[in-house]
Amino acid sequence: MECETARNVMMEYLDGKPVDRGALEAHLSRCAECREAWERLARVEQLLREAPTVSAPMGFVGRTLAHLDRKRRIRRAVLGGLVLTTVAVGGGILGLGATVWGLSDLFEALGPLLRATLTLAPRLADVARTLLRSLCLTADALTAWLLLLAGCGLVAAIGANWIWWWVVRRVQAATISHP
Repeated sequence: MECETARNVMMEYLDGKPVDRGALEAHLSRCAECREAWERLARVEQLLREAPTVSAPMGFVGRTLAHLDRKRRIRRAVLGGLVLTTVAVGGGILGLGATVWGLSDLFEALGPLLRATLTLAPRLADVARTLLRSLCLTADALTAWLLLLAGCGLVAAIGANWIWWWVVRRVQAATISHP
């Protein structure tokens, strides 16, 4: 028997499990280090058996379980709020991405127009000026809408979190008053 196995057998024996006591004693007779460890374990076991037992104070188990339950509910509420906020922010980002993606077709159409500028320079200058004005007006309009959408998204996320916390507190109050 190796030392590690012997130490495991010692622990199992002290826990009241059936072990090969003869193999353990044979190892202890050969190994001074394990024999010393066995004697220390036996002394500790004897001290623990002789030590007086103390009962837990009245209500200790109930308070401990209530404390653990409260921590679990708070953890669940915080996690739910984080998930809700993440979903709201993700939806806002997706909406913003779709808007920007829709503008990419406008920029792709400008390529051929720019190549033809050498032959149609005077007329294209007017068209370019008109397109640039339109683009600036569109950008101004989109900026206002995007800021409005971002503000609405933020208000919606804050509102959703407030509702979430309100519901969680109501559920907590109901579970505490009706265990």
